[in-house]
Amino acid sequence: MSAPRRRTVIAGAAALAATGATTTATASSAQAAAQQADLLRRSRFTPHVGSTFTSTSAAGRWSVVLESVADLEQGVAGGEKQFAVSFTGTLPGDGVYTFARKGFAATPLFVVAARGRPQAVVNCL
Repeated sequence: MSAPRRRTVIAGAAALAATGATTTATASSAQAAAQQADLLRRSRFTPHVGSTFTSTSAAGRWSVVLESVADLEQGVAGGEKQFAVSFTGTLPGDGVYTFARKGFAATPLFVVAARGRPQAVVNCL
């Protein structure tokens, strides 16, 4: 095999390997996004109203109680993917916190202080 032909075969094999890695990474990213969206369902939160959750962020760890799961004003009533969760307790500020408890997979939510309480809105259309 001549040198130019050898380079073409090697370059082609490298491109094929890179494409395979990209396809695998894209599939993994899509699967991770689907799993994340699956965590954001009303039916996961509703049974835990009144339960204590551990909330963590880069700044630390806090205990909060899930106070309510409510409809959004402009959302579908009882919507599985459109709801708000409110907590009692304090968090140091607005931001992403991961909520977990026994029997409840760790779930990241963006939380803001609404009416003096931590609240997160889920609106997955």
